[in-house]
Amino acid sequence: MANIKKKLMASWIAFEDGKSIGSSGSENGMIIKDEEFENSARITIEKDGQISPFSITMGIYGLTFHTNFYSTFEKADDDFQWFKLKIEEILNLFEIKEEKRDSDWNGKHNQLLYELTNR
Repeated sequence: MANIKKKLMASWIAFEDGKSIGSSGSENGMIIKDEEFENSARITIEKDGQISPFSITMGIYGLTFHTNFYSTFEKADDDFQWFKLKIEEILNLFEIKEEKRDSDWNGKHNQLLYELTNR
């Protein structure tokens, strides 16, 4: 399982070569972690935003955008890793050709989006 996670997460890279680190994020906090997956998704941790000490914003381009709030960096960082895997699961669904997306596909898609936005 560890090798699978390493392989899956190998495609996550620093957003804009890390240039966003230290800048202000969407929650008006300082970006401390910012990664992108193959020009398809982005996930960011901010510190000291308007609502909470830490926040994670994540988006799958053209599909969804969501923010979670945290009191500790440790919990935010743990969820950051979990969210990356969940985002990859969602993106993998889109490898299935549109004409083959049946009710099972839709159910899986909806379940994964629910899990992503209700952690």
